Amino acid sequence: MEITTGGWLFLIVSWSVIIGLNWFCFYNIFKENKEKIVDTIDIEAKIDEIDPS
Repeated sequence: MEITTGGWLFLIVSWSVIIGLNWFCFYNIFKENKEKIVDTIDIEAKIDEIDPS
């Protein structure tokens, strides 16, 4: 018994969706987002400005 053309199509589309979603999720997790990164030195400088004690 061999796989039909519809079976191959379903297999290829299913794996393409799985791999595509996997790539999309990993890309969003690991992309460098400099706008949200907060440097601790900046925070400490702001705290020192507020309370220099």
